[in-house]
Amino acid sequence: MTIILFYKLIILCRNHMQSPLLTSFTWVICGVIVLFLSLEVNLASNMLFYSKANAIDEVQRIYIKTGLPVLWGVLSFAMMWLGMHFKNRSLRVISLSLFTITLLKLFVFDIQNIPAAGKIIAFFCLGVLLLIVSFMYQRVKKIIISDEEHPHA
Repeated sequence: MTIILFYKLIILCRNHMQSPLLTSFTWVICGVIVLFLSLEVNLASNMLFYSKANAIDEVQRIYIKTGLPVLWGVLSFAMMWLGMHFKNRSLRVISLSLFTITLLKLFVFDIQNIPAAGKIIAFFCLGVLLLIVSFMYQRVKKIIISDEEHPHA
């Protein structure tokens, strides 16, 4: 239901907003979507993994250090794909910004005191996403360059 609400809001604003305001709205709605999905995945991980054997503090720690980087990497990839598909420069910049924040968070905060398996999963997923994004950029380089010469968003 919430996904439908986000979709309808995006369509409404794309049809009725001017370009400078639409760019600001794109940043805000992407931030809201990232925050909403981060909280939803947090609740889901608490429901799935909390038990007498796994304290809530441990579930939260693993979610913050492993779950968030993977989720944000996937969201960054989705925004990059949408930005390329719809030739929307704002989405591509937001995607790269989110990916940069994810990498900084991973390298500065999450490396310490995380199990080896968690490090492997997080770095592997982010590495695969980075390779896919760079491959996508190489494939559609001409479209991006022509989009920047004649901006639509």
